[in-house]
Formats: sequence, C-alpha cells, structure tokens
Amino acid sequence: MQAVMLGVIPLLPAIGFAILGLFGRRMSNGQVRLVACGVIGLAFVAALLSALPVLLGRLESATSGAVVVNAAARSVEVSLWEWLPLGARHGASPELHGERFLEHLSIPFGLYLDPLSAVMILVITGVGFLIHIYASEYMSHEGGYWRFFTYMNLFVAMMLILVLGSSFPLMFVGWEGVGLCSYLLIGFYYQQEVPPQAGLKAFLVNRIGDAGFLLGMLLLLLTFGSLRYAELFPRVAGASEYVGTGLAVATAALLFVGAMGKSAQFPLHVWLPDAMAGPTPVSALIHAATMVTAGVYLVIRANIVFQAAPEMSAIVAVVGLVTALMAASIALVQTDLKKVLAYSTVSQLGYMFIAVGVGAYAAGLFHLVTHAFFKALLFLGAGSVSHAMGGELDMRKMGGLAKKLPQTRWVMAIATWAIAGLPVLSGFWSKDEILTGVVTSTLPQAMKWAIWGGALLGALLTAFYMYRLYFMTFRGEPRWDEGVHPHESPAMMTLPLWILALLSAVGGVLGLAAWTGARNILHHALEPVVFPGTMVLGREALEHGTELGLAIVAIVVAATGALGAMFFYARRSDVPARAAAALPRLRELLRGKYWMDEILGALFVRSTLSLSALAARFDRKVIDFGVEMSGFSAGLLGEALRNLTSGRVRTYALGVLVGAAAVVSWMVLR
Repeated sequence: MQAVMLGVIPLLPAIGFAILGLFGRRMSNGQVRLVACGVIGLAFVAALLSALPVLLGRLESATSGAVVVNAAARSVEVSLWEWLPLGARHGASPELHGERFLEHLSIPFGLYLDPLSAVMILVITGVGFLIHIYASEYMSHEGGYWRFFTYMNLFVAMMLILVLGSSFPLMFVGWEGVGLCSYLLIGFYYQQEVPPQAGLKAFLVNRIGDAGFLLGMLLLLLTFGSLRYAELFPRVAGASEYVGTGLAVATAALLFVGAMGKSAQFPLHVWLPDAMAGPTPVSALIHAATMVTAGVYLVIRANIVFQAAPEMSAIVAVVGLVTALMAASIALVQTDLKKVLAYSTVSQLGYMFIAVGVGAYAAGLFHLVTHAFFKALLFLGAGSVSHAMGGELDMRKMGGLAKKLPQTRWVMAIATWAIAGLPVLSGFWSKDEILTGVVTSTLPQAMKWAIWGGALLGALLTAFYMYRLYFMTFRGEPRWDEGVHPHESPAMMTLPLWILALLSAVGGVLGLAAWTGARNILHHALEPVVFPGTMVLGREALEHGTELGLAIVAIVVAATGALGAMFFYARRSDVPARAAAALPRLRELLRGKYWMDEILGALFVRSTLSLSALAARFDRKVIDFGVEMSGFSAGLLGEALRNLTSGRVRTYALGVLVGAAAVVSWMVLR
C-alpha cells in the first residue's frame, strides 16, 4: 500500500499534465480548473498519507519484491523498473574503485521516501495546491488558461520526481524538468518582448549549474561505483581515506555549482529577479515552494559528501552570506513590488545556504519550510494588490490601500512580520535556528562570528526593506493614478492567502528553539538523513541562557529595522529622498544591482560572442576555402583525366608507347 501511494504522488500531476495537454484546448475554464487543482489536491492527500508514517517513525523493516522498508533509517524505497542497465551482470556487488564496476551497474527507476523527501513533498503539494487554487481565479481572464495549468501541473510533477527519486540520475531528470517548466512559465506571455527573454536567461544560467551537477555525479560514480542513495551514501561514510582529499573537495564543489544555479546564489543569481516577468502565481510557485529550493535540497541530501569536504562546506556558508547581504541591499531601493520580493527570495536562500554550510541541516530545512509559507503568501498578496490596482506594481503609485484591501493588508502584515524575524511567528524561529547553528558550529572563531554578524546585518536589512514595502503599499496617502479603483480580491484568491497566513504564523512549532524546552520536531525528524560519525561538522554545546540572549539580540536587530522603516516611510517620508540625493553613488550602485549583469556580460557573454565571431570567420576563410579548393582541384584533375579517355586509338597507342619507353629506360638505367 505504501509503495502504491508513493508512486501515485508524482503520477497524479503527470496525469493532469497529459489530460490538459491533449484535451485542454477544448475544455472550459471550469473543467481545466477542476483537473489542474484536483490532481494537486489528491497528490497532497497521497503525500500526507505517505509522509506521516515516515515522519512519526511508524515503519517496520521489511523487504517485499521491489519494496524495501528500513525502520532505522525511516525510509521506503520502491524500485519500479530497471531504468539504466549499463552491464550484463546486474545485481552483483561491485568492488569500491573497481575498474570494471560499470559491468555491474544498473540504476532502477525508483522512488525514495525518507524524512527529508517527506517534508519536501508536503511543502510542494500543499503550498502548490494553494497556489493552484489562487491561480485558477487570478488567471481566469488570461488567454491560454489551459496552457498555463498544463505547465503548472508538469512543474509540480517534475519537482516531485526531483525530491522522490532514489538516485542522482533520477533527481537530475526532475532537475532538468523544472528547468524546462520554468522557461515555459516565465515566458508564458510570449507575445511580449521581456518574458521570453527572461525565460531564456533563466534557462541558460541554469545550464551552467546543471553542468556542474552532472560532472559531480560522474565523479561520485567513478569513485564509489553507484549513484543510488541507499548504496552511495553509506560507501562515502565508510571511506575515511576520502575525507579532505582534493577529489572530495572537487566533487562537493561541482555539486554546489549545481545548487548555486537552481537556488540563485552569487554569481548565478541574476536569472531570478528577471523571472518576475512571468505571471504572479508562477513567481509564488517557483520562488517559494519548488524550483529555487532544489539546490538547498541537493546539499542536504548529499550532506555526507559535503561533510567529507569541510573546506567546501565553509565556502558554501560564505557564498550564502555574500548572497544574502548583496540581495538584501539591492531590495532596499527597488520600487517594483515583485522585484523587492524576488531579491528577498535570493537573500533568504542565502540564509539557507549559511545553515547547510555550517552543518545546521535541520535549520536550513526549517527555514526552507517557513519561507515557503510566508514567501508564497507575499507573492500571492502582491498579486492581489496588482489585481486591485489594474496590473500596477510600482509602489510609488500605491499607498493608502489598507482600507481598500483589508484582507490583503492583514495577510501581508502577517507575512511581513514573519519574514522580518520578529517574535513569535515562523520566520523568527527558523532564522533563530540558523543564527544558533552558526554560533554552535566548529568553524574558526573569527569566521564563525563574522558570519553571525553578517547574518544579523542581513536580518536588519530584511526587516527594513520588508516594512518599507508594507508602508509604501498600505499606509500613507493614496498615490495611485486617476481612474484606478482598488478593490479586494474574490474569495477564491483570499482563502489561500488566509491559509498561508495561518501557516506563516504557527509554522514555527516545527522547530522551536532549545531554550523553550520544547522538542525540535524537524531536527529530530532529520536525524536519520544526516550521517553521524567523524565527518559530521561538529556542534558546540550552548547554554540555554546564552542561546536566549542571542535570540534577544536578533529580536532587537529586527525590531530596529522595522522601526527604522516605519520612521522613514510612515512618519518622515521625505527623508529617503534626501538620503538618496546625499548618497548618489551608493544609490546608483544598488539600483545597478552591483552591475552584475554587465560584469557577467563582459566576462562571458561578450567573450563568447567574440569567440563565436572568430570561429565563424575561421570557418569562412579557412574551412570554406579548403573545401572550395578541394572541389576546384578535383575539377582540374578531372579535366586533365578527361583528355586521356578521348576514344582515339592513336592516342592510346601513343600512351602505351610512352609507357613502355619509360619502363625500358628505368630498367636500363637501373
């Protein structure tokens, strides 16, 4: 039963994709809505029924055919069929580092459910279902309604394959699938100029990360002879000679390149803000619950590989910190509602990588979950504002919307409070877990406190730019254009907002801090996934009083950011303009997004175009010339030989005579 339910989870959205893709053009909007939302809702029910026994530890070890249940690891593996048989003698146990292991290698198409994938499928299907319900009303007046939900169902199916796959190759199938769907969904408005370009940019930037992921997989295969999680990770854990080697660092680095692309980490972050060109529900689905969390999932899943390369783990944390601070600073000057949230997503992903980089994997997963709640709420709330304002997203043309959009205002207030890290909503607990994870890590003291201080600065900026967004949108005097009549969104849109608001408020119970005396549910659930032993990044003990003191510091910092935004944008709205005029270079630096697009364009895009132009010139001048000369030479030779076959007997006799004379002369001279 468990195996059947597990297979149903990705199958349902795939069926929805097939139905809508084949028949959607002839279906009414109501029928499309029923199919698209129905399959995701049923997938959530199946995910809930499958995940609860795993998360609660109610499994009994058993092996039955293609199903293996491991109670100790709290995992269920189902091998559906033989997928990649690379050798004739399947089922043998290849020797580690064996030169002929490929003769024994066979990778099944299998699904793997453990606490990590259980949490992920609940987030993907649960939040994805709410986004589908919201989108069914939001997109009801758009063209291509059936096409939109065809892509959305396929997106969810691919993300489920990504997190449920029992091996790296199957994860890569889902990895590429969500990349394709992001291209289709970001460029949904293909008649316009910007969306197709943004979709193409996302697709190409992610190819860089995908190349790293693929090479990392190959190194793991060549080193350990398997890519199935159940075989591979125990082999890595048992290879003490592998720890700290250049091969270990290279493998972890390549996998992290893949994670950087999908999860938009510096410098491969440039695609995500431009992805706002797609419909708002797409932004919520991609940037909150699915695609951008894939990189974090990869690092947590392959935690033993990163533990074997501690230097690389430290680099992961540093890259996460740089990304968090850079994106948060850019968000300070954005005026487009969705662009603020886009850079906020990049910044919050940076926090997740700080956590997994210092070995606080449960904290990283915790923030992934809470971020899915409040960031989906923020994006859908932004869509509600845009819906009310006739498509307007410029915050400078808003203000005073609290009375016009009372429900949207309150849910946005809850989400803003949560992401700012103020007590006691979900974001406070998850961000506190990350900060505690940094302090209790065994990184060098200087690095540890530098990362902690940088993360606190990021929390200050987060609270400031998010409350800036809230006050510019909902408070103050109305600044909207004439002819705009703001109105609250219909119930089909506000109901998912309130459910997400509830989750954003109470989601913190999944990972309450140790100083509360409560059990950290996610930390306990993730224990079987994080490999114990000498490779684990060490944790230092922290007194509850000290931990509470650090939490109070974080609260003060977040409150300072929120109060600062209130002062500048609700009380003294003239101050920001004067500050921008006084610091023009800083303002231009932030508005120019540190000119990362221009720098990457100069280093890679222009050089690639120049190299392509040089190759084209070489092709024309050298390759084409050589081909043309070979044809010309063949023509000359043919013309010369044509005279030898004139059909005249005298010519042939003369040829024979000359040939005979030449042979006789050669024999005499010899």
